[in-house]
Amino acid sequence: MSDRGLMLSDIVIVQDGKGRAGEQASPDFEKFKARVMEAMKKIHWTATMPKLVEKLGELLEIPLPDVMIAAWEKADEITKTLDDSRKSPDEEFSVELAEHTFNTEFHPELEIQVSKLPPVVLKFVVELAMGLKGIELKIRNGKILQIRTGSCKAGGKLLYDNLVLAERDFSPFEFPGVIDLQEI
Repeated sequence: MSDRGLMLSDIVIVQDGKGRAGEQASPDFEKFKARVMEAMKKIHWTATMPKLVEKLGELLEIPLPDVMIAAWEKADEITKTLDDSRKSPDEEFSVELAEHTFNTEFHPELEIQVSKLPPVVLKFVVELAMGLKGIELKIRNGKILQIRTGSCKAGGKLLYDNLVLAERDFSPFEFPGVIDLQEI
């Protein structure tokens, strides 16, 4: 694991329509560029497409452990264990999760503004699917402190105006054996 941790962009990210290992190149990328350039004519935008792709990549720098925790904290068993751990703050609790899958969606936006002209907002959709097996959570004082990982499959899409900009098929994804959230 890198020092920045695992990010949503490790699963799906656009790179000038070329994709990367495990991703499909986007046949819609040229259409995306044309639509963005048409929208930008209104504000005489002079930035380059690589700069836009870079900013889009920054939007996807969402830590995957945060995404997983947000999904898990909605589960009844984990909610109960988090509550119990608040009542016994010095005790460590453990929750083993069976094989499970979750799907989530994000709606990042890029707002481009030149001078005092009205901004142009580019709205994206990120669809993420994760299948997890053999996960154990360590909980103390109402917080998930550690994730002991098993196996994971992940996939997703990055869309703009129903155009698929990047896509990763649902396939194995490497996690470190332990994700220590106390340091994140």
